Amino acid sequence: MKAQLRIICPCCQETLAETMTEKHKLPGGGQLATIVVSLLLVLVGLFTPMATLDQIFLPPDTYSLAGGVFDLFAEGELLLGSIIFLFSMVFPIGKVLVLLRVYGQRRQGKSPPVRLTLLEFLGKWSMLDVFVLAITFGAANLGALSEVEIHWGIYCYGAGVILSIIATLQLSWSCSDESDDTDAIEGGRLIHGLTLTSFLAGMLLPLAEIEKWIFWERQYSVISALPGLLAAGEYLMPLILFCFVLVLPAMHFLFSGLLRWQKNPSAALRRKSSFVEKWAMFDVYALAMLLVFIKMNDSAQVQLQAGFWALLAAALLNLGDRFWGARTSH
Repeated sequence: MKAQLRIICPCCQETLAETMTEKHKLPGGGQLATIVVSLLLVLVGLFTPMATLDQIFLPPDTYSLAGGVFDLFAEGELLLGSIIFLFSMVFPIGKVLVLLRVYGQRRQGKSPPVRLTLLEFLGKWSMLDVFVLAITFGAANLGALSEVEIHWGIYCYGAGVILSIIATLQLSWSCSDESDDTDAIEGGRLIHGLTLTSFLAGMLLPLAEIEKWIFWERQYSVISALPGLLAAGEYLMPLILFCFVLVLPAMHFLFSGLLRWQKNPSAALRRKSSFVEKWAMFDVYALAMLLVFIKMNDSAQVQLQAGFWALLAAALLNLGDRFWGARTSH
C-alpha cells in the first residue's frame, strides 16, 4: 500500500496540498524592497531637518527628530526624552531589523522567531513623533509669539514608518492561519458604545486651553487644528491627521460595532475590522497630545479640557476592549 505524502508548512505547521497555496508562498523580493526602503526612510528622517521653531526675540531654531530628543535630555526632560527616544528611534529601527530577520527565516522555510501580530499592534506607535510635531505646529501657531515651519524630514520619517507597517502586514499574510486575520475584537456592546462616545467627544470638544502671558488665549481642538494647518500652507500634515486620527478610527468603530450587533458576522467583515484597527491611530495622537502639553507648560499655561480626557478615555477603553476581546475569542 503506497504511503500518502504529507506536506507541512514550516512556518505555521499546517498540512498542505501537493502544491503551495497563495497563503503559504515564500516572501518575494518586493517584500524585501519594502523593508529596506522603510529602513532607509526612517534613518534619513531621523537626522534631517523636521521643523524650524521661530520665537519672538530669539533666532530661528531648526532641528531634526534625533536632535530634538537629545535636546530634551540636555534640558533635563528625561521622561519625555525617554518616551520619544523609545517610540521614535529605538522601536522603528528595531522593528525593521526584526522584519529583516523574519524575512530571512521565511525565505529559508523556517518558523519566524517572533509573532508578527505583536509587531502589527505596536507598529503604529512609531508615528508618535509625527503627531507630536503636528500638535506643536497647531498650538504654537495659535498666537503671534512663535511659529513652527514643517520640513520634509518628518514626512520622510512618517513614510518609513507606514512602509514598515505595510511590510509587517505583507509578511503576516504570506503565511498565516485564517484565524489570525479574523481575530477581531468582540467585546461587549456597552464598552464599544462608551468608546465611540468618548472618541466623538474627543474629536469635537476643545482639547486644551493655551494661555501665554497676556497676549493671547486660545482653545485647541482636532477640528480647529486641521483648518489651521491648511491656512498655513501645510497640506500633507492635515491629510495625515484626517486619515489616521479621524477617518480610519471612525471606520474601525463602524466595523467593530457591526461585529457586535450582527448575529453571524462574515469572515470578510472580521478581516476588514482587523485591518482597519491596525491603522486607527487616535490613541497614538492622545499620547502625543499629553507629551506636547506637558512640554508646553514650560512657556505657557495649558489647561486640559474635556475633549482631551474624552479622547484619552477612548484610547484606554479601546485598548482594554482589544485585550479583553482577544482573551475571550481564544
